[in-house]
Amino acid sequence: MLPIGTVVRLKDDEGMYMIIKRYALTPAPNDEVGYFEYKACDYPAGYSEDNENSIFNEEDIEEILYMGYESIFDKEYMEEITKYITEENLKKVTIEDIEKMEELERQK
Repeated sequence: MLPIGTVVRLKDDEGMYMIIKRYALTPAPNDEVGYFEYKACDYPAGYSEDNENSIFNEEDIEEILYMGYESIFDKEYMEEITKYITEENLKKVTIEDIEKMEELERQK
């Protein structure tokens, strides 16, 4: 996993995004809880409550522009959160999953 503060460019997207969260929990299909690997804000603007944050997974990244800071604390945190994700059997969610869920909601 990429560290917090990493700046990336996504596939099929001209913007740049700075990672602000890893393992972002989100609704998943079948009324389950899942996760996206990353949540990011626009770069260079940064986080703003007025702007929507982006959620994505490793496979959505086209290019790493800047690598964020890593430390022993980061490593320990990632071990704990990875253990939690595994123990809770949380599903990795994709943009396609979200689009399908939204389509099902519109059909109701």
